[in-house]
Amino acid sequence: MSLQSHNQTTNDIYIDGRKVAGVLVEMRAQPGAPHLAVVGIGVNVNQMPSHFSGELRDRAISLAIVLGGPIERNTLAIALLRNLDQLYREGFCKVGEICFRASGTSRKRPTIAGQAHRVPRIA
Repeated sequence: MSLQSHNQTTNDIYIDGRKVAGVLVEMRAQPGAPHLAVVGIGVNVNQMPSHFSGELRDRAISLAIVLGGPIERNTLAIALLRNLDQLYREGFCKVGEICFRASGTSRKRPTIAGQAHRVPRIA
């Protein structure tokens, strides 16, 4: 099943105007050492409305709420990792382009230093 989502800020993913996931990236770049990025992904999977605090209830949502039932977390994790691996193998420019198209707010495509291609922010 495919869900329509968009990223509203650099690292947040929304469904029906409510946050369902977020991505954090920490980069390390030191002279003479490998450059790397550590990516953390958080997804609201099986939360019900009562699991969210009162202040978040109108702003957050989970996949279980959207799809009307519990989600098998291992299946979701495997699918997510397989898709990330495929996109990584196809190149960062393709990953960035997909995220840029999903973005409802970005007008300017930032570049990644050292790359010949213009790469949109990753959401």
